Amino acid sequence: MVESAIALRIANGAPPTMLAENYRQLANCYAKQSNPDYNKAFANYNKSIDIYKNLPLGSGAPMQKVVMLDYAKALEDFGQAAQAKDMREKANSLQQM
Repeated sequence: MVESAIALRIANGAPPTMLAENYRQLANCYAKQSNPDYNKAFANYNKSIDIYKNLPLGSGAPMQKVVMLDYAKALEDFGQAAQAKDMREKANSLQQM
């Protein structure tokens, strides 16, 4: 259902920041459900990160950091401690505006 809402927002020209936040929320849902689907979670975290990364003048950096920290938590829950650590380090290295 959420995927359909995102597709509709894309078709209607929703602002990139709204889409990025929707992808983050969807990723968190996949990661936190009782039977997590980490592949779908990771794919949606990446979509969100890509959108924030491409916003002009680094304006997406604060929210990109939030997404990356959520992603790190999911990686950790998935048993990927080293990747989670790398993701946290990358998130914390982002410049704040």
